[in-house]
Amino acid sequence: MQARARRDEGRSGISGALAATDELLVLRMTALRCGAGRRTALWPACSMLSVDGPAQPMAETLVAVLEEALGRPAVFYTPRDTGRSFDELWLLRLFERWRAGDLASVELLIRSRLRPQHQRLFRLLVAGLADRLTALNVPRV
Repeated sequence: MQARARRDEGRSGISGALAATDELLVLRMTALRCGAGRRTALWPACSMLSVDGPAQPMAETLVAVLEEALGRPAVFYTPRDTGRSFDELWLLRLFERWRAGDLASVELLIRSRLRPQHQRLFRLLVAGLADRLTALNVPRV
């Protein structure tokens, strides 16, 4: 996991906004905490899921398995950075498309970046986190 304070990547926001959203802030803070921590395999991570659990453990799990699923370290900027990395934009788009019920776009986004053996379990994490953040009324992009 790489948390960087770079402003030269990911300048274009999903809706054109440059300010980091609350969702992105949750992911960035989690990336900072998980950066030096141990990695988690996708299957054990998904086995701990419950329908009504809190969002933070799911966010931590998603960030912890992202490197394995992508096959490379994900890029998260620091929480105060106004730019967005490609990885951050990709995750925000996944949340947005899941909430919109656009499963074809969710599939395209997941298949375009993740190793085939990780797609199903990662989809569960994205869906669970998006639903939990929505239930908590975390503002969206």
